[in-house]
Amino acid sequence: MKPLSVTLNNAAWDFYILGTKNENHLLKAISWCRRSLAIEPSYYSYDTYAHLLYRLNMYEEAKYMQSKAIQKAKEKKLNPTKIKDLIKTLNHIKTHSL
Repeated sequence: MKPLSVTLNNAAWDFYILGTKNENHLLKAISWCRRSLAIEPSYYSYDTYAHLLYRLNMYEEAKYMQSKAIQKAKEKKLNPTKIKDLIKTLNHIKTHSL
């Protein structure tokens, strides 16, 4: 069985992947991300949070959360390719091209 933090993050990511623009659905997914981060602050939850914020046109907050994802990934010494992907996403957020 997956930890609750992973389950919450996966559910939030699924909402993002589905492409919903429904504000209520996105806000619900954000609440799951926040709970996931409260349980275990992980790079992937920050990344999910950034994507959801971006979808809500909250670009400054999205940049901040994506920066936190990169920081956490570096702390965990993740594969450099994964870190490059996170940085690429940050650049897309900055240019509003995600």
